[in-house]
Amino acid sequence: MPRTGRHLAAKARKSGLSCTRTWAQGTAVLSVSDTGPGVSDDAMDTIFNAFVSRKEGGMGMGLAICRSIVEAHHGRIEAGATRC
Repeated sequence: MPRTGRHLAAKARKSGLSCTRTWAQGTAVLSVSDTGPGVSDDAMDTIFNAFVSRKEGGMGMGLAICRSIVEAHHGRIEAGATRC
């Protein structure tokens, strides 16, 4: 992983997954992106809700658990879309 000062970046070549960590105003900012089809506007409203899944057979717990962990540490988690 390339590391420069207070910036860390990682890329998974074949999956199109990219992860970047930076520091902004004393706060760690972790950004994750991919090249998938994205999340619809309708789904964005409930993406962090427990038991909501768009995968067949999914439990809908993944992002709900992530949100609980982040908020327990006084953090914030957000989702957004970049349209190309």
